[in-house]
Amino acid sequence: MVQGMIMSESVKCPVCGGEFRAKPLKTWKFRFYKVNRFECAKCRAKFNVYEGPKSKFTIPKAKR
Repeated sequence: MVQGMIMSESVKCPVCGGEFRAKPLKTWKFRFYKVNRFECAKCRAKFNVYEGPKSKFTIPKAKR
């Protein structure tokens, strides 16, 4: 893998259930989690995927 290159991931939208491949809109670290923000290709909902050493889970972004 090339250093600094972000690969697209296969993710599932928690709102509509659609699966798609996408690059994260934004990536950061929160404590021991790596967090990726995605936007669904179907319904345009934004959500965060948290990846830790033992778990991976999704949290939809709150609407304002």
